[in-house]
Amino acid sequence: MGFHPLFLFDGLTGDCIKAVLRSGNVYTSNGVIEFLEPVLIHFKERYPHCPIIIRGDSGFASPGLYELCEKYDVHFVIRLKANAKLIGFAQELEAQVTKNLGITVEPCVFFKEINYQAASWQIKRRVIIKLEKPAGELLFTYTLIVTSLSANAKNVVKTYQNRGTMENFIKEGKNGFAFDWLSSHSQKTNAIRLQMAVLAYNFHNWFRRMCLPNKVRNQTMETIRSQLIKIAGKVIRSARYITFKLCSSCLYKDVFWQTLRNIQNLRVKIE
Repeated sequence: MGFHPLFLFDGLTGDCIKAVLRSGNVYTSNGVIEFLEPVLIHFKERYPHCPIIIRGDSGFASPGLYELCEKYDVHFVIRLKANAKLIGFAQELEAQVTKNLGITVEPCVFFKEINYQAASWQIKRRVIIKLEKPAGELLFTYTLIVTSLSANAKNVVKTYQNRGTMENFIKEGKNGFAFDWLSSHSQKTNAIRLQMAVLAYNFHNWFRRMCLPNKVRNQTMETIRSQLIKIAGKVIRSARYITFKLCSSCLYKDVFWQTLRNIQNLRVKIE
């Protein structure tokens, strides 16, 4: 029995804003409108002047998602699946490039933008076509992106490519907090466990930003466990104090004590 989770991450901080567990036989964008709309309403009410960009891969290339973003004045950058018409536009650009440059194995990148309306779309939207030839290759690869952003094509593609950081967030959730570990045949039980794992992930993410020294802030949870948590120490009790002592040869004692001082300073600020 498999399940198909749906995640929404903050692209800047890595915080998991929302997660749901769906049946394993549903398509990527199944239920995304109901999943995303309450979040957009919340952010628009709390932060009316904060720009929001929704970024997703081709699994979320859904007219309903574009219309939802347009309804709430939210920008989107979403990869499109190739079809015959879009491939035709890309091939026209490729023919023009080949005519001007000839056949070359040197790496090169070209961009083109069009106003395109698919059969399932109610309006035309801006589509960016990226042609890229890696070093040593004879053929171009195509990347197709639909967007509401007005930035130049190169920056739009770069904005989309930063979506790869989401894979790192998911990987951290799986390796550090067992997002993918299922303990029951019941979807409801597994969904509750996923929410607990997401909460633990977010607590760790806040701890990482507010308490860890800069030089270890980007380390994974597994590394932090082995360097700061699962370490040998000795607790000494007296009539008035409880003292925790680290081994003098501990490699990470400076990081440990700096983290502890940051936590104590944070407590003082909160109080």
